[in-house]
Amino acid sequence: MNKSLDYLNDINILKIYIRILQIRIRRFDHFHYLERIKYDNEIRRYLIKELVGSLDLNNERIGMLAFSRFVADEDFPWLVDQITNETDVLLQNKWVEIIIRHFRINDPSHVQLIHNAMQESNILNENFSRLFNSISLDSNEARAAKKEYYRNLKIEKKLEERERKVSAASLHEKIKNRVKEIYSGNVDAWRLLCIEAGLDTGKDTLKELINDEIRDSIVQCSKIYLLDEESNPEEGLIKNSPFATYIALRLLYEYDYQFLIQIPFERWHNWSPVVLLKWTDEDDIIRTELLSMAYERVPDSIISDLLVILSKENAQNSDLYILRNLEKCWDERLGQALFDWLKSNDLQLRTKQSLTEYLLHHSVTGVEEHVISVIDKDICSSDDIEKKNALISLAALCSHFEGGLKIAWSFIEDNDNLFKKLMLMISGNGSFKIKINKLDEKILADLYIKLVLQFPYEEDPNLMMKKWLILLALGNMWLILEMIS
Repeated sequence: MNKSLDYLNDINILKIYIRILQIRIRRFDHFHYLERIKYDNEIRRYLIKELVGSLDLNNERIGMLAFSRFVADEDFPWLVDQITNETDVLLQNKWVEIIIRHFRINDPSHVQLIHNAMQESNILNENFSRLFNSISLDSNEARAAKKEYYRNLKIEKKLEERERKVSAASLHEKIKNRVKEIYSGNVDAWRLLCIEAGLDTGKDTLKELINDEIRDSIVQCSKIYLLDEESNPEEGLIKNSPFATYIALRLLYEYDYQFLIQIPFERWHNWSPVVLLKWTDEDDIIRTELLSMAYERVPDSIISDLLVILSKENAQNSDLYILRNLEKCWDERLGQALFDWLKSNDLQLRTKQSLTEYLLHHSVTGVEEHVISVIDKDICSSDDIEKKNALISLAALCSHFEGGLKIAWSFIEDNDNLFKKLMLMISGNGSFKIKINKLDEKILADLYIKLVLQFPYEEDPNLMMKKWLILLALGNMWLILEMIS
């Protein structure tokens, strides 16, 4: 399902995807496997909007959607915007059901958003006005509200007390026993300590549950483990087992950075695959910093291990998300190594597109010329794969290279079919911007005319399909193309 997200501009794929989501929402799916939806607000919200607009989604199923993990807490302001901009009464009723279930009366930002939106939305006013109406303090309504408030407060206190008691004492005892084992020479106990202390979740359990004395003991154990362990880089890449090594590195980064930077450089060779792989969802910033430290110390190991990981990603025809964490590592050596790997391997199309975009974004020497040569060679090919390869190269050039659209214009000016495919590809995931400070007025005018002709309004009178919104902001020298529902 992750790969299908790149093809939602295809109406048939979109319909199938929405149908699958409806089925899984009814089964209370947590969607933990859709990592991209979790972090990409734009794609998630686009799909939520499609789900709400589906005729198959009745009020009961709207409730399931509202309570599902698919709708995130940070979506609340966006949900309010949807209802204030919606004119269809049926859709308004669906949006308000989701908003009611996500509204947090104890969250001032939620209360302020709803209060402001009520001025513009009758349906929100109908459902939330009672929260803002004045009532007499000695009325039955006031007494009932007070009783409800104290009842909820009592429940919250009980829950907090229960969480505090979730065997804090027994947890401390377990940790102390593991610490003793590690001090006595059983370094393997570090892995068990990580699990029992909850360090493998990515949350800062040390701050939440553990006093300074125990925290210092755990940090000391992480040092013992790192200086003793002899991790196998190849094992790390294939078995995904040395999460304990990563946790030890992370703890030292947070609690004893001075010790970490003094560790001999040669030890980082073994830790290269460990910091490259993703172990938790919570600490991408620390992971990026650890990668930067590793690259400064053992750049050759990072590059060689990275290429092994990229080969695995290529086998799955995946986006190369791992490159996002290498922003602080980018230099000529890394860029050239990735460029050589691009040229010397027959990569799958999605992987090739992702890597080409990164290389163009970082202006790696020679990439522009290589991409243009690929387009020249394959754009008129009779082979579908080669034509697709040329198209993704053209899209990468437009989206990630200044002046790319001007270069692409010579290929798409007289080829309406190619033009339409290109525009759909570079706009398929939402809004994007193309710098046009090198475009002359004639190309700009021709582009505008071509877009209007290729995406006419009359083909989509009910706004059920995507349509183009074209804004020409000549003052800022930007052409902004957005796809809206």
